[in-house]
Amino acid sequence: AKIISPATIYIEQASGTPGTLYTSSGTVVNANLGGTLSHRLITNPFTATTSAGFGQNRRQSDVVANTGRGVFPGVTNVSLATQTFINESQVLIKSFSYFAQEEFLTLNERLLLTAGVTNERTSNNGDARKFYSYPKYSASYRLPWLPSQVNELKFRAAYGKAGNQPLSGKFTFLTTLFDEGTSGLRASTVKGFPGIKPETATETEGGFDITAFNGRVSFNATAYKKIIDDLLLQASIAPSTGFSTQFINGGQITNHGQELGLIVTPIQRSGFEWVSNTTYARQRGKVTELPVPAFNPGVGSFSTRYGNAFIKKGESPSVIQAVNGCLALSATGTCSSANRITKFVGDGNPDFTMGFSNDFTFGPLRLTSLMDWRKGGKVINLTNNYFDQGLLADTAVGNKRGADFAAGKAVYAEQATFLKIREIGVSYEIPAGLRERLFTGKVSNASIEISGRNLKTWTPYTGLDPEVSNFSNQPLGRFQDVTPYPPSRTFYFSVHTTF
Repeated sequence: AKIISPATIYIEQASGTPGTLYTSSGTVVNANLGGTLSHRLITNPFTATTSAGFGQNRRQSDVVANTGRGVFPGVTNVSLATQTFINESQVLIKSFSYFAQEEFLTLNERLLLTAGVTNERTSNNGDARKFYSYPKYSASYRLPWLPSQVNELKFRAAYGKAGNQPLSGKFTFLTTLFDEGTSGLRASTVKGFPGIKPETATETEGGFDITAFNGRVSFNATAYKKIIDDLLLQASIAPSTGFSTQFINGGQITNHGQELGLIVTPIQRSGFEWVSNTTYARQRGKVTELPVPAFNPGVGSFSTRYGNAFIKKGESPSVIQAVNGCLALSATGTCSSANRITKFVGDGNPDFTMGFSNDFTFGPLRLTSLMDWRKGGKVINLTNNYFDQGLLADTAVGNKRGADFAAGKAVYAEQATFLKIREIGVSYEIPAGLRERLFTGKVSNASIEISGRNLKTWTPYTGLDPEVSNFSNQPLGRFQDVTPYPPSRTFYFSVHTTF
C-alpha cells in the first residue's frame, strides 16, 4: 500500500514538516490442516453418530511500514523525506486442537442428546504445550402429546464452554531507548505473565419451539446466561520491581438475555399470501468480579469528559462515563477541571432490539419489507463537538451546547433510539410465455426486482446515524461518533434467472 499526502494540501499546512508519504508491504500466511472421522450406527431403537477430528492452524505475518514527513511536491520516494520512521510488525501464532462428539437420537426420533469436548493449545498460552478442555452438552425433546391445533412442541437445553486465545500478555517486550545520542533497548514497563491462559466463556441456555395451526404460526423463545472468566487485565505492581503493571488473568463478566421469534401467516389464500416475522432480543451484562481497581480501558483518544467506557465491579461493561456536574462554576459560567464531577450518563447497550419483516405475494407479484427498532442506549456525539468549535461556533445552537459543555454538562451523550426502514423490494415473476420470448436457452425461472435499502430513519439522535462505532467492531467503547460518512441510501434494479 502507498499513500501520498502532498505538502500543498490543506491538512498538511498545520504540520512543521508538510508532505507525507506512507508505504507498507508484508507477508501474511494462514495455513490450516484438519481432519474428521464420522461413524453412524442405525438400529431400531436409536441412532448414534460418533465423530472425532483435529485441526492445526498457523498464522504468521511480517509487515513493514515506512513513513516519511517533510516531502517536497512531486517526490514519491520515502528515503528523500526530511524525517523517516520505520515500523515492523511480526506475528507468529500456532495452535492445535482435537475433538470428539457423540449424538444419540432415540424415542422415535423425539429425544436428541449431544455431548462433545474440544481440547486446544496455542503458542500464545503461557505453557504452549498445555491443552485446555471445552466440553459441551445439549438435549432436545419433542413432546408426543400435544394440545389442540399444536403441530409440534420442542423443549431444548444446552451447556458449553469456549476459550478465547490470549492475543498478548505472555512476553515482556523491549522498547527503543535513546541516551546521549546512542540508541539501545530496554525492557518495557509492562511485565509479561508466563502463566497467561485463555479467557473462558461458559454459557447455559434453554428454550422451546412451537408450531401451530398447520404451520401458520411458529414461535420460539430462548433465555441464556453467559459467564466470562479469567479476563486478560493489567494490574499495578510495585515500582521497585522495575515495572509498573503486569498482565494477569482475573475478573468475571456475566451476561444474560432473552431472544424471541414469531412467524405468522395471517392470510394464505389462492393467489395471495402474507408472511410476517418478528424478532426480539434483550441483553444485560455486569462486571461481577474485578481484581484490579475500576479503570478506563482507554478505547479511543478522547477524554472522559466527553464520554468513555469504564470498567467497574457491579456495573455494566458497556456503561458510559462522562463529566455531568460541577462543584462550583466560575464567574464566567465555566467549570474548571478540579470542579468537574464524573458520573455514569447511560449505557451503550440498548434496552432491546426488534425486527419486523413482512412478505406479501400476489400471484407473480411479491412485496417485501424489513424494519428495525432499537429502544434505548446512548451515543457520544463528538461530531457535534467538532462543529460547535468550528462551523457552529457563531450560531445559537453551537453557543448553547458549547456553554453547557463548558459548565460541566454531558451535552454530547444522546439517545440512540431509532426506527429504520432497512429495505423494501418489489419483484415480478415473468410468465412462461414472455420468459421464452425474452430469454434464449433453458431458463426455468426469471424475475425482475426493484429494491431500496436504508430508506428512512426516525430517531431523536442529532447526528447522521445512531448506529455508529468510530473504532469499528471492538468489545468496548462502541458508542462514539466522530465525523462518520453519511449512511448510504441505495436502490437496485435486478434481473434474476434460473437455468
